Amino acid sequence: MKRFMYFSISILCLSIAALIGFYIGSESVQAQAPRAAITPSSPSTGIIVGVDWAGFVLDYLGQVWYMRYGCWERRPQADPPVPVSEIKLWSYYTIVTNDDSVWELRGGDSVWEQCGPWPGGPIPTSPNTWGGVKSKYDGKK
Repeated sequence: MKRFMYFSISILCLSIAALIGFYIGSESVQAQAPRAAITPSSPSTGIIVGVDWAGFVLDYLGQVWYMRYGCWERRPQADPPVPVSEIKLWSYYTIVTNDDSVWELRGGDSVWEQCGPWPGGPIPTSPNTWGGVKSKYDGKK
């Protein structure tokens, strides 16, 4: 009797897993929230490409400015290391490029360091065939 109960429970669990996999798992995936960051605009829409929360401004020429006591000050050490056309997201200390590489301003606001690709981004892969895998690990040279 106990074996029959375990068998019935296992069949029930398998059918629930199949239901989840076939019906719920086949739905299209959408983003959960919109990106809440500063996105550069094209130079044709104006001179300001991005504005940081602390009052820093990036213009379409790639120059960083700061509003201090009602006057604009130029911050050449914070100019981005990539062209403005390649910037997806910008803040004074961080840049994300169109290819999802992250840059960070370090060293007393003077050195841009590339931190690599965004960790949550896509991983580049190449398709493999079963024959290709077998020939790679066949051991016959």
